[in-house]
Amino acid sequence: MDYEVYTLCRRVLGEGMKSKINLFIKGGSFEMKHILVLVIGIAILMGSAMSGSLAQAQEGSADKGKELFSAKKCGLCHTVDGSGGKKGGDLSDVGDKRDAEWLTKYMKDPKSLLPEAKMPVFKGSDEELQDLVAYLMSLKKAN
Repeated sequence: MDYEVYTLCRRVLGEGMKSKINLFIKGGSFEMKHILVLVIGIAILMGSAMSGSLAQAQEGSADKGKELFSAKKCGLCHTVDGSGGKKGGDLSDVGDKRDAEWLTKYMKDPKSLLPEAKMPVFKGSDEELQDLVAYLMSLKKAN
């Protein structure tokens, strides 16, 4: 049983951790089940940190999105906090009404979600789209 737990620990943490696992085991009077719990905990924490970084990278930058909103002249049609055009509607609290997935899909192909939409297809890179969506998601009612 102990060898199976040791092998599982090495697989979870990687071969580079082999010497550290050996030192940990030799340095204390731990049962293998305690080591397994520790390794699983570390693996879960590592996975959580990595998925958080990935999600953050996919979300984009609201500050850059705000700049893009201005640069791409979205304000000619859309209103934000009382400023801008009326043709495209008020986006002041769009972050409360829609999620990022819906906004992304809509901006890539507005008519796919709202056949009567007059908005043009977003022209820009995927990164720019993520930034613009991040900005739109930040537009929420003040509580």
